[in-house]
Amino acid sequence: MINITILSGQISPYKRKINKGNEYFDKKKYEEASNMYREAISKRKDKPTDEAQYNYGNSIYKLNNFDHAISIYENLVNSTKDEKIRSRAFHNLGNSYYQKNDYKNALEAYKKALILNPEDSETQYNYARTYSKIKAGLNQNNNSSQNSNESKDENTRQKSNSSDENKSEKKVEMDEKILENMLKYIESKDQSIQEKVRNKEKKKNKSVKNEKDW
Repeated sequence: MINITILSGQISPYKRKINKGNEYFDKKKYEEASNMYREAISKRKDKPTDEAQYNYGNSIYKLNNFDHAISIYENLVNSTKDEKIRSRAFHNLGNSYYQKNDYKNALEAYKKALILNPEDSETQYNYARTYSKIKAGLNQNNNSSQNSNESKDENTRQKSNSSDENKSEKKVEMDEKILENMLKYIESKDQSIQEKVRNKEKKKNKSVKNEKDW
């Protein structure tokens, strides 16, 4: 067997920092990984740092610093010209909002990811799951509102219900056509595929180099 050695001089300081960060990330040393990615970004002043920014966001996400992760992902989706990275960043931006129970912004991020990559089954699953959360919350709010108004007269109750419906419509702004397609996708898939997606979410052991965070 012939061993091929890559001289360190052939790898840029930027790439070396990313590779080191990836090694830490794979070992679940997310603090060390984030430091390497941040240093990689500092090595490039006038060139794109999409890979380092994406990995940096993922390491911060793994540290449960979701506000910081959101800031990193939002900066990346606004700066990168790589649609593949933008799609993944929108996906993980949605995950960050989801962890904060901000389902409206999570849904919007997943929708933007799907516009860039409509065939992404993981984003489709997250989109449908998040919509279900929103829908369940709205139903619960409507039921609570109706219970609190039981003592009021009929006209007052009707006005209140109408007001609640208007607020709900403004609160949830989403593309119904996209939603319909996503739900059809979920329903059309075999149960084993859905279970595989759920298992991926539970394990949370994907490599940042090729996969998205769950």
